[in-house]
Amino acid sequence: MQASASTFIQASRNRAWSVFTDTSAWPAWYDGIRHAAWVEGKPWADGSMLRLDSRWGVLLACVRLAAEPSMAVIEVRIWSSTAVLVFEVEDSVGGCQAKVRETWHGPAAWLGPITHPARTEKLTRAMAAFRHCAEAL
Repeated sequence: MQASASTFIQASRNRAWSVFTDTSAWPAWYDGIRHAAWVEGKPWADGSMLRLDSRWGVLLACVRLAAEPSMAVIEVRIWSSTAVLVFEVEDSVGGCQAKVRETWHGPAAWLGPITHPARTEKLTRAMAAFRHCAEAL
């Protein structure tokens, strides 16, 4: 199952990237995340681990790839499934384009036809809140 969302941001790619990589600010724009903290490795280094306190419990996320200031790939184990989140930001005239894509593997993927609209809406709300944070001075 895959869901995605994107938004245009009237700010530089570097500004959007700095908002994304500030994990202490994730609760402000990503609904469901209450707190995020690095628990292993250097922040945003490949293989580093991030603890996510969420409404679903405590989750561990592993950075699979971070290519500053353009892309990050994060893998999160949730029960018996795996979610892979890809965040990308590209230069655009007047600002940048931010995109997020979420792909589920395992039993949760079987629910794709049922959960896809809700996951897409959640990511769309997250991107709107992210845009607000990135454009704020």
